[in-house]
Amino acid sequence: MIRGMAADRAPSFAARLGLHAVGAALLVAASPGIVSGEGFLSLAVLALAVWGGTASRPGRGAFLVDWAAGSAAMAAVVWWMAYVSPPALLYVGPGMGLYVALSGVLLRRLARRVPLPLAVAAAWILGETLRCVVPPPLGLAWLRLGHHAHEHAWLAGGARVFGVQGMGFCLALAGGALAQLARGNRTSGLAFLAAGLGVPALAAAVTRPPEVVDGPRLLLIQMGVPQERKRLGSPAELLEAGIDMTRRGLAEASAPPDLVCWGETMLPLAIADPDLAEALRAGAERPHWMTGPWGPEVALRLDANEDFVVLGEILGVSPDGERGAGGLLPEGTRFLAGAEQWAPANGRVVRRVAAFLWEPDGSRAPAVGKQHLVPGAETMVGLERFEWVREACRENIGYVPSFEPFDGAGAVALETRDGRHFDVGISICFDNAFVDPYVDAVAEHGVDFHLVLSNEAWYGQSCELDQMIAFSKLAAIATGRSVVRTTNSGVTALIGPGGEELERLLVDGRDREVGGALEVVVPVPAGGSGAHRTPFVRLRPAWLAIWLAGPLLLLLRRSASPNPGRA
Repeated sequence: MIRGMAADRAPSFAARLGLHAVGAALLVAASPGIVSGEGFLSLAVLALAVWGGTASRPGRGAFLVDWAAGSAAMAAVVWWMAYVSPPALLYVGPGMGLYVALSGVLLRRLARRVPLPLAVAAAWILGETLRCVVPPPLGLAWLRLGHHAHEHAWLAGGARVFGVQGMGFCLALAGGALAQLARGNRTSGLAFLAAGLGVPALAAAVTRPPEVVDGPRLLLIQMGVPQERKRLGSPAELLEAGIDMTRRGLAEASAPPDLVCWGETMLPLAIADPDLAEALRAGAERPHWMTGPWGPEVALRLDANEDFVVLGEILGVSPDGERGAGGLLPEGTRFLAGAEQWAPANGRVVRRVAAFLWEPDGSRAPAVGKQHLVPGAETMVGLERFEWVREACRENIGYVPSFEPFDGAGAVALETRDGRHFDVGISICFDNAFVDPYVDAVAEHGVDFHLVLSNEAWYGQSCELDQMIAFSKLAAIATGRSVVRTTNSGVTALIGPGGEELERLLVDGRDREVGGALEVVVPVPAGGSGAHRTPFVRLRPAWLAIWLAGPLLLLLRRSASPNPGRA
């Protein structure tokens, strides 16, 4: 392998294919949840070394081999999609692999102009950044190279300055340095290796997470309801499961919580927007997914369901806010849950995946919710306009995926029992793979911590859950805010603002496909939400411009070597 990387001549087709197969296998093995729950940082760097040393060489079939290896690696990293739709891997793998192949094209040009480690880092990060900023179904913001550092605080702390993409650039630089060393250039290789690992380590050392104090006390309910039961079970059955798990959690809690949290759409109700009834009276268009009666009585029915379930059974208050003898939650405890929202938009009614916060008197804060929708599960990107698509969806998955996203980062205001005020950034499931819900929540709303509502029962005990934890840790580090995860089927956890995992729900040693409750006290910035902004929160637009434009600007450099085969 090393000899193939070190040779001056271009590798043969067979050698290129073999080397790329090795690199792809290393990248897959490095990913969280594949071989170990945490993944392997060292294997990720080595994978980039093999990719960089091989893809930088021109030769017959270079693009196709790059694409094939990238497609196989990416499909293996997201193999958990097969739980929902095995054919999706035939699209997602090659789709993500195409970005790897395009990075290879750029790498072969950059390697003639700049040192190999810099060329590897610039080419890889441009492809990865494009994959993450291009919206689905043409892009997919999933596991990135920088996420592999999530378990190494001495290095991952660099995300406070550079973010996930910047961490990926540094790790790719280190990988390119190893390829340079394999080619016999010891001085340059060691210098770039020191830069790739030293720069983020230095950034981690000179920046610190905020000083924290104890914030609100939360009770996180993980129901452990299998996805098939959630999809096909009766709403009454699902509601009873949530109430029963919450009752048990409250009985075991050390003190009454400030907030009880249920995960993504774990409240089996559709909640009406306050303007829905008026829109229906004005003749709002019936949506594609709606069957049955249509008119203002739809909103009245939804409101009545909310009053009966949330106000009556959970909070124990009447619609006018008077507390009665019943109710699930202790007096003074707030309730936050994921549920569908039905709302008017441009003369029609739309569905959104939302989160709602109810006060102890039954009043409800404005909905916030999911910004990034899952293709095929929450959006058909316009295909739902065709009747045959809608019928196929109803037959195969039981509903029409035609939800609408929320616009911008969402936050709710939380009052605690002792009268303190906290702003909470809300993200839902797929949002966890993106940067903007977390950075924007801090920059625009000054949130004290992030709360992720998720339903990962779709994916059983797969590596998808471990990859989500890696995303959450880097989101915490990059924004300097704790991340609280409340899920239906794992992993429910509390991550501190330095990326350290503080609590995880375990039932008989298992963290997924189990039901239980986790009581947490959330660390929040000591000086209030406005007291701490990481450099990355302030500089994210500039960094994004660098990762997109920087590699292209490097192409303007004149050739660094008279022999384009050398780097």
